[in-house]
Amino acid sequence: MNIVQRMSEQNHPFVRATSPKLGGLSPRVRTNYCGCHSALERTVKRHLRTPLQKPLSPHTVEAFKHALPALENANGELLLDSGCGTGESTLSLAIRNPESLVVGVDKSQVRINRALDRSPLPKNVLFLRAELADFWRLLRESRLSLKHHFVLYPNPWPKAKHLKRRWHGHPIFPELLLLGATLELRTNWKIYADEFEIAAKVAGLSKEKIDNQEYKTETPLTLFEKKYLESGHQLYRLRLHLQEFSTQTANSLADRA
Repeated sequence: MNIVQRMSEQNHPFVRATSPKLGGLSPRVRTNYCGCHSALERTVKRHLRTPLQKPLSPHTVEAFKHALPALENANGELLLDSGCGTGESTLSLAIRNPESLVVGVDKSQVRINRALDRSPLPKNVLFLRAELADFWRLLRESRLSLKHHFVLYPNPWPKAKHLKRRWHGHPIFPELLLLGATLELRTNWKIYADEFEIAAKVAGLSKEKIDNQEYKTETPLTLFEKKYLESGHQLYRLRLHLQEFSTQTANSLADRA
């Protein structure tokens, strides 16, 4: 019995998946399959064997070059808020971590512009418009050290055919793990958190470095988190402690896959 089969035997209710309507109650997530995706393990192994080689987007390369001096000056006190939207979470993290540089990255120029309009911005905040997969590749190639990496309420892409659009099913997943630090994923869809955990184990991360549990908070970081709580959703927080995760670990698994 493989990892996917073991975790798929847990109860996962059929629930509706959609972006929250921030003006009212948010519907729950519904998928067209039950449990964790049967193709997850072989998909992750394939991505471990074949690194992502898609050309980098020019605007992301330019944004990274612009940000590099600030990233290098962070001296290990670098927090990354991937998919930051309009910046609520980035600003909250900056206030809570005044000694750190907090970088919010989003692919939407409209959302980044709204984030930049939140004047005055704390001095320890940097917003960038970039494609996340490309930005992660550039960050990894630069060998800069992250302290904490937040991936908060990513699009669940709940249909079975969209597995590869979820971060754990995407070809970028090995690079995402190799960024190191503590990676914190939050979601209101249990299957997403469980699949992410499975993918990390397939990539060689030991269970002692994984913390996957139900989550409650009195101080939501994002509008999505606030709306999900107001709508009575159960939230989930997955933390992967990747500080000791190495290239050798991924390469070793790729040799066995």
